Amino acid sequence: MTLTAARTETTADTEETDYTPRSELPDKEPRPSLGRRLLDDLKGANKPKGRATKKMHWAKAGFIRASILVFDWLLIFTTATSLVPALGAWLHMESGAAGPGVGVDGLIAVWLVPLLFVVGMLMIGEIAIMRALWRAGTRKIERMRAQLESEGDGPERARPGREKTTTSSGSKRRK
Repeated sequence: MTLTAARTETTADTEETDYTPRSELPDKEPRPSLGRRLLDDLKGANKPKGRATKKMHWAKAGFIRASILVFDWLLIFTTATSLVPALGAWLHMESGAAGPGVGVDGLIAVWLVPLLFVVGMLMIGEIAIMRALWRAGTRKIERMRAQLESEGDGPERARPGREKTTTSSGSKRRK
């Protein structure tokens, strides 16, 4: 029997198949699953490095900043054109400032001061939301920049401000 005939086996359907025992096959690394390859692509592990990556970083950073500015503008515009006038009208009707016999002093005390207080609280809340969004965008851009810088160093991902240490019990805690 020849070497080829020894490896060929006849199946029940009389098809000849090439049969080689597993122990004789060369060891190969298993191919990563489709999900693992997609995650690597999303993380940027398979992307080319160089000028194109830096341009993409600038484009992403610009998109993040622009989207935050557009959201801030929409928030302010909507509040100024719909919420504040509606609150003013509601407060004017409910406070009694629309009734007869209310003088200028009463109008200021009953309607204008409460309206200014509510508008001031809205303004403080909007500024807090806008600052939180801007800081979140800055953190995202810094993570992208650190990842871009660490791609040249190796496969580790650098995250600014997130150094982790291992305690004696083996659990991880932040500094």
